[in-house]
Amino acid sequence: MKSVEYKLARLEEQNASLRQKLRHQENEISRLSVRESQLKEARRMPLLQKRLNTALTEREELECQLAETRGRETRLADEVKLLRMFIKISENPEIAETARQYVSRERIQEELKVLGEQLRSIATERDEYKKRVLLSCEEAERYRDKWNASLEEKRKLEEYIKKLVAEQPLAPTVTSSSSGRMVERCISCGADRATRKTNEDLDLDEMQHLRRSLEEEKARSEALQETIDALYEQQRGQRRSCSLERRITSPPVSSSEVDTAGNDGTSTGIYNLSQKLDFVESECRMVKNRWHALREQNKILLSRISELELTEAAGRSQIQQLSGECEQLRRELEIVLQVRTLIANHHDEPIDNEALKDKNGLTP
Repeated sequence: MKSVEYKLARLEEQNASLRQKLRHQENEISRLSVRESQLKEARRMPLLQKRLNTALTEREELECQLAETRGRETRLADEVKLLRMFIKISENPEIAETARQYVSRERIQEELKVLGEQLRSIATERDEYKKRVLLSCEEAERYRDKWNASLEEKRKLEEYIKKLVAEQPLAPTVTSSSSGRMVERCISCGADRATRKTNEDLDLDEMQHLRRSLEEEKARSEALQETIDALYEQQRGQRRSCSLERRITSPPVSSSEVDTAGNDGTSTGIYNLSQKLDFVESECRMVKNRWHALREQNKILLSRISELELTEAAGRSQIQQLSGECEQLRRELEIVLQVRTLIANHHDEPIDNEALKDKNGLTP
């Protein structure tokens, strides 16, 4: 009995272990089946996504077609309403005339708006041109004053050079004649520039360059003045040194040689100064040419302003004329509306059109 019980216990244990293995295998099978189903679904996802995208695209296309169809339907309904209104208007001459007058009034109002915008733009452009011209005049006045001051400084410089040459002792004839010609040419050029001053206007685009040119000219004039002063001091120093050498040294030195050397140095300095003056004169000529060009440009601007004023006056007259026509059409439209009201009130009664026109003040 014990062996049988022992065998039964062993069999039960084996049966339990087998059941446990069976449950484990069932769990594994279910897990593998779930995984396989998930893998199948994952393989089907691109196809399903593609089908979904296709369906969404088709839906969007259908919605666009539906919107277009509804738009066409709305337009057709509007056209039908418009055609019905036209039919009613064609059946009633008074309403047709009223509609034509209303359309004419709307067109005139649109033209008035366009003309008003054009007039406003023309007025703005005219104001801008006037501002530019006023600024140019102010700048021209300032630079003319600076130019006059520069010419005055140049005149003083030329007088100083002439005085310096007059104070020098007599030099060889060639040097003195050449120096005199140079001084006379400088003086004549300065006089010509002084007599050719004009009251011309400058444009804003050239103001900065003209200001720099005038400042450079003033700086050159100051440099020339300093050079002449230094030359004069150097000449006096040379004279003093020559006089001291004559007093100290035993071999006397003739005064004519010292004067000749001083005159040579002075002539060289005057020649250099005349070259600098020629350069300044060329700069002045260039500034004058630009001044003439700016004057022509200002004349063009003034002519443009006059044209704009004439255009504005013509536009105003046209606006007044259109306003009169619009007012007349408005009165006629009010009369026609009154006639239409009377026709609607007395639709069943016979109405004499001539009497109605006389009553409302209409002419046949």
